[in-house]
Amino acid sequence: MYAEKFGVSEDKMLAKLWGNNFYNPETKKMAQTQEENCVSGFNKFVVEPLYKVLHSTKAQDKAELLTLVDKIGVKLSTEEKETEGKTLMRTVMKKWLPVDDALLEMFVVHLPSPITAQRYRTELLYEGPQGSQAAVMVPALNKGRFYAFGRVFSGTVSTGQMVLIMGPDYTPGTTRDLYVKKIPSTVIMMGSVSQVVSMTYLVVITISTYEHAHNMKVMKFSVSPVVRVAVEVKMQQIYLNFVVWRVDNIVSGAGELHLEICLKDLETEHACVPLKVSQPVVTYRETVSTTSEQICLAKTANKLNRIYMTASPLPDGLVIDIESGKVTATQDVKERTRYLVDKEFTWCPFDIHDMKIHGDPSHRGGGQFMPAVRRAMIASMLTAKPRIMEPVYLVEIQVPSTEMGGVYNVLSKRRGHVIDAVQQEGVPLHQIKAYLPVNESFGFTEDLRGQTGGQAFPQCVFDHWQYLPGEPLDSQTESRATTVVGEVRKRKGMNPVIPALTNFLDKI
Repeated sequence: MYAEKFGVSEDKMLAKLWGNNFYNPETKKMAQTQEENCVSGFNKFVVEPLYKVLHSTKAQDKAELLTLVDKIGVKLSTEEKETEGKTLMRTVMKKWLPVDDALLEMFVVHLPSPITAQRYRTELLYEGPQGSQAAVMVPALNKGRFYAFGRVFSGTVSTGQMVLIMGPDYTPGTTRDLYVKKIPSTVIMMGSVSQVVSMTYLVVITISTYEHAHNMKVMKFSVSPVVRVAVEVKMQQIYLNFVVWRVDNIVSGAGELHLEICLKDLETEHACVPLKVSQPVVTYRETVSTTSEQICLAKTANKLNRIYMTASPLPDGLVIDIESGKVTATQDVKERTRYLVDKEFTWCPFDIHDMKIHGDPSHRGGGQFMPAVRRAMIASMLTAKPRIMEPVYLVEIQVPSTEMGGVYNVLSKRRGHVIDAVQQEGVPLHQIKAYLPVNESFGFTEDLRGQTGGQAFPQCVFDHWQYLPGEPLDSQTESRATTVVGEVRKRKGMNPVIPALTNFLDKI
């Protein structure tokens, strides 16, 4: 557009947009040095037109926007000119600067091919020693491609071959989470998946024939599934014919909208049968706020074994670093002990102070110890002031300055609070950041738009966990914590009343 306007080639015009090239509005010429009233070529010819389009849209100046549209050469139909606000702006931007061409070119230019990327991604993908046979084979990538549920990093596979299937909990040198299977067949279908092992996994696994191989690293997910629903088939005859045992089928998501999209895809594209969906349920976590008031004793059923245990909170930073992989069991002890001081507390480890174990193995098996350990852990938590933790969203809301009161009203009714509010430069809009409990987020968008005349646009993302108000053991006081505990226990078919400590604590 600019090349045609100024009568120069496109390459020459592109060169004027970068580096020390400045536009003088008085002389209407480009200069190599910045003088008074001069602006860079990029700001003048790229940023300024974009800013004018966005500003006229947010200021609701439709006449100015349509004038700009004519100048930049965008053709709008009569129906498109009748639209308002963001809808009109999106239509203009799609026709003026379509993002698909720019993204495709960026992917082609900047993303490395699998053959190139494999050479430096080995240390990020493989958990074992980088000099081992398996690690050396990974960079030597043969011609392959990504599939829907897996990827071949190296090697070959054939029918009848015995392979090792290593789950995410497998440790080299042990048999835990390790399986041996024969490959019944190898079928490759273009546009579909490759099935080589007749076993279904819902977690990340590594398949290899090398007995000293380590796992490929487990995928990290950027969202937390804090909202769940139970689903089942509406037509029970179909359900009973194809399901041998009856269990709850749970679908988890990052939020209400995420779950809605997943359930729609499940019903229309995958299951292809009508589904009955329960009310959404929020995931809660149990923790303790102090160290146990006493050492809790639990005996095995035969009274021949004893375990003494307490519970205490974990340092806050330790929990985050364990989940992110910064702290591992193989790390130096001195490095790990830094978490034991100067930290806020959350989560709950259990400390075993003493154990009395019978000498005869027949009297100290798993059937004896597992129920006793469970009772000791419950007793330890009950004596350490247990608390319930709920997930919290970080909500970003874009709203006109005149409608901010409605945002504050909706947040206050839902136990939310504003942490930051900034006015956007040049437009009468505010960017509000707030914390909102996930349990209070159902119907939040509709309520917010109703209070602001449809002018507020929220975005939610999981941020952290926080204590529910109230003590779950204080049955004399009605609080949010006691209500949630009662609802959860009732939903699981348990007695709504929390059992007394004497049911789990033994005496000598």
